Amino acid sequence: MRYNDNLSIYIFYSTLFIGCYFLLAFTGFYKSTECVLIGVMFEMLTIPLMLLLSSVLVFSIYCLIFKKIRPNFYLISSVLVSCIVIVAMLFIK
Repeated sequence: MRYNDNLSIYIFYSTLFIGCYFLLAFTGFYKSTECVLIGVMFEMLTIPLMLLLSSVLVFSIYCLIFKKIRPNFYLISSVLVSCIVIVAMLFIK
């Protein structure tokens, strides 16, 4: 594998992790638990993961358009998952 392939795989896995995190946050998983520590951890991670998600989206689009990296499954999936989560953030309260 080349460097770009490894980087796109890491970006893809981080996007999947962020997507799973926000899926749990949107469904209210941490509110149903009785442990306060879980709620605190969710709240502490929300803003940094929002910033990471937007930077992953911008970086993936940059790699696809400006750096002329050959489009692969990982980069395209990262863009799609990032867009879906960002749109979901806009519509879910």
